[in-house]
Amino acid sequence: MKTTGVNLALLCQIEETDSKIIDSILVSTDFGGLIERAKNGETDAAKNVLGLASSYLTSDVFGPMPPELRRYLGMALASISLGKQANEALNLSRPGRGRNNHITKLRLAHWMYKEMKNNGYDTASVNLRAYISKGIRESSNNEFFGYRKTPSVKRLRDIYDEVIPEIRQLYAEVQKNNVRSSEAL
Repeated sequence: MKTTGVNLALLCQIEETDSKIIDSILVSTDFGGLIERAKNGETDAAKNVLGLASSYLTSDVFGPMPPELRRYLGMALASISLGKQANEALNLSRPGRGRNNHITKLRLAHWMYKEMKNNGYDTASVNLRAYISKGIRESSNNEFFGYRKTPSVKRLRDIYDEVIPEIRQLYAEVQKNNVRSSEAL
């Protein structure tokens, strides 16, 4: 997994926990997929794009804004300047179906990985299922992490088993950068 658009060394220097750094990486690395989902009418994806853009515009922690995010904002702002409604130009007005893409799988597996530090595999799986179920009930469009129905514990375990090597690789990369950051001080 590439950490495109993420200034990992700077994230490590601000002394966040490894887990929070991984969360930041997972949320901010799939710009292409997130933007594509926003363009296809997934309102939550469009809101996430705007939140990420806001983070890039107000802080240097992540590094420079990725080109695909910059292009998306530029095109939307150009459309607004030509008279298109902001909600339409920014894809905030069309509800769309979310997808369970790879980044979503990584985020679910990371949630479970963190939960397993305090509980076992079985409890973490059940807790993740409950977390998704609660998210679906509380969301404005009855969807959470791309799910409209709560997935089975087996499905969540399959997702975890599929992507946990990538999560471990990210932790190794973050820890390596944390060591470099501390040596530089």
